[in-house]
Amino acid sequence: MEQNALTANDLSEIADADELLEIINGHKELNARQIHSLSNRFHVSPAVFI
Repeated sequence: MEQNALTANDLSEIADADELLEIINGHKELNARQIHSLSNRFHVSPAVFI
């Protein structure tokens, strides 16, 4: 997120801000839908987020 100057609000299509912060802090894992959305947004393989 820092490399792309993004905030939790910028990734609202992935999860709400609270859930995204839980994921970032390691309290929750990404689900398949979130992985797919992130891979599309950043044009990388879904494997990057697994």
